Amino acid sequence: MEEDKRFNIFITHVPTGESLDFEPYIENFTDNYKSDWKTETVIGRMDNISTFIRTGRIISLSFNVVSDNKKDACLNYNKSTKLSNFLYPVYKQIKTAQKQKAKVANPIPNETVKPTVRNFYNASALATTLEQNLSLRDEVSIMSAPPIIKIKFSNLISDRYNDSGLYGYLDAFNFQPDKDLGYFLSDDDNVIIPKAYNVNFTFNVIHVDPRGWTIDNKLRS
Repeated sequence: MEEDKRFNIFITHVPTGESLDFEPYIENFTDNYKSDWKTETVIGRMDNISTFIRTGRIISLSFNVVSDNKKDACLNYNKSTKLSNFLYPVYKQIKTAQKQKAKVANPIPNETVKPTVRNFYNASALATTLEQNLSLRDEVSIMSAPPIIKIKFSNLISDRYNDSGLYGYLDAFNFQPDKDLGYFLSDDDNVIIPKAYNVNFTFNVIHVDPRGWTIDNKLRS
């Protein structure tokens, strides 16, 4: 019989396509909408002049993950580790041209030169050396994609058009083992696996669908 995952929390790391899901015991769910307005105070006017800027959405979710046995506990613990990795971006390796290391051209003045001038030459020599060492690297890493996340949780975190998840990013993720329920020991007794733990995070929604109203009083689609 296929496992029912309708009420699981599905999380995808969009740049890589890596995904996971939790079977949660929900502790807290908060869906916050906040409109930002620019206000200006005018002499003699009782109310501010207010100009609409934007409406943002932030979802806060806290849930417990409980394991019945060591095997499930290991799987669930690995999911929490994988989720923490979802907060990191994707990097691209760029090959660099090798350069011949050269001697520093700036001579360091002798002791008769004023200390401020000597310090300047010392700093210049150090900067030149660091630049040369950087040029000698075979490759460097640059960020190629930010850690965008997609989350789906029943109808509470869901796209209103196609019943898929919402896009956004996590600016907080907390993992807290339940010390009262204790831990499993790995087979070699070198690793402890929590029997249950709490996850809570803050999810900033990125609007990819048109929101608002049309001039004939219909929702935009």
